[in-house]
Amino acid sequence: MSEFRIDRALESAAAAALGSDFTGRIATEGNPFTPPSAGAWAQLTNLRAGADVASLGVGGMDDHTGVLQIDITVPANSTNPRGVLLGHADRVRAFFVAGRPLTFQGQTVRVRSASVSSLRLVDTNQRVSVSISYTALTIRPEIT
Repeated sequence: MSEFRIDRALESAAAAALGSDFTGRIATEGNPFTPPSAGAWAQLTNLRAGADVASLGVGGMDDHTGVLQIDITVPANSTNPRGVLLGHADRVRAFFVAGRPLTFQGQTVRVRSASVSSLRLVDTNQRVSVSISYTALTIRPEIT
């Protein structure tokens, strides 16, 4: 259940960071999505690094780490794709400031850092990625 809550905290925060212009234009893992033919859209990928033991024993803590990658895409033939992409990337990176807590149903995820990739051409689109490194502590369940 903790993986679900971590995912939802990250997805909810990404949608908030991207803003209302991206409503219905965000692809998430495991959900069908058809990229729009015009305008910007985003794809979220949670690159989980796994859970390490943070404290020992029943009821101890596990530290889940990973990177949320937000790929922002615009058609290469649109007006000023570089400026549009970097504007979106700046806004998203500013939202995910180091130390910011992201919470869903009591599960808190903490942002460690956020970085922006180089622009690149993918098919007929320009793309930039914002990578958000995160950590989340979960309580290990008791063994019955």
